[in-house]
Amino acid sequence: MRPAVKRRLATLAAAALLVLCVATVALWVRSYRSPQPSSELSPDNDRREEKLTAAISGRVVAADGQSVAGRGVVFEFKPQAGEREFSIRVTTTPTGEFTCVNMQPGRYLLWCGSPHLGWVTEEVDAVPGEEIGVGELQLSKQ
Repeated sequence: MRPAVKRRLATLAAAALLVLCVATVALWVRSYRSPQPSSELSPDNDRREEKLTAAISGRVVAADGQSVAGRGVVFEFKPQAGEREFSIRVTTTPTGEFTCVNMQPGRYLLWCGSPHLGWVTEEVDAVPGEEIGVGELQLSKQ
């Protein structure tokens, strides 16, 4: 092959690679700026996803009825077939209240306490689209 033909082929290959590179960068930048196709982000889908999560709230009190502040409340997910086990931890407010949001629906074992204050456990079913109030959970030494 003559040198002039080799040079033209190399130039064309470089130009094609440059076009591919520019197109890749343009698509990458566009992915940060524009939303997904409207069928994936329709208002109905957004509302449906909101309803697929659950929330559980309540208040932790000691045996004497005083609020238990700054204590961890653990939610252990009890999996069905094909699901994996996990846990979520939230901390009580100064008034002993807690809320855990965006939870996967299902059955949870809720537990809280310490060796000094005592313990409380309760099974709770997280229902899609609802906030479940468990009321006051009183710690007791057993």
